[in-house]
Amino acid sequence: MNGFFQSAAFELRNYSDSLTTEELIAVVMGVNAIEKRNSSNAGGGAVT
Repeated sequence: MNGFFQSAAFELRNYSDSLTTEELIAVVMGVNAIEKRNSSNAGGGAVT
């Protein structure tokens, strides 16, 4: 349960001409979800 209630904080600055801010937000959320899943699996957390 270590880190279960912690949320990541990000500051997003979009300097891209080809990606929208919404697309970058989706990427950041996806990477964050992957990192959370990997840390919970490494720590013996529940499998989702």
